[in-house]
Amino acid sequence: IFLMIVGVFFLGGAAITYFIQSGSINNSERVPGEVIEMNVLDTGESAPVVEYEWKGNKRSYESTYYTSPSDYQVGQDVFLFVNRDDPEDITLDNFSDRWGVIVGLGIIGGFLLLVSIVFLYFGRRKF
Repeated sequence: IFLMIVGVFFLGGAAITYFIQSGSINNSERVPGEVIEMNVLDTGESAPVVEYEWKGNKRSYESTYYTSPSDYQVGQDVFLFVNRDDPEDITLDNFSDRWGVIVGLGIIGGFLLLVSIVFLYFGRRKF
């Protein structure tokens, strides 16, 4: 039962994350940008720094998603979602930024829920 509860919490977290992010993206504008540099950690993982224009002003955004090998290169054109009400709320328009957390929580929650159902089913059977 404990695994089932934990699995439901993970699935709930995925659903909440999806709805919050979906609301933010629906209230955002898709803006073109360019990777101007890469922040690199000691472990070799890197995240892009993107320069874009918002309402006539040049701005930059430092991603918090570090990957190895890098998903980006300096000079690469990318798109960002900039929230109209909160311009600091930015999401890069790629799979890992938009769906990574949601898919990760969903897979873990689904697996735990499935395992708990199998344990409950076989635990009640008489052989």
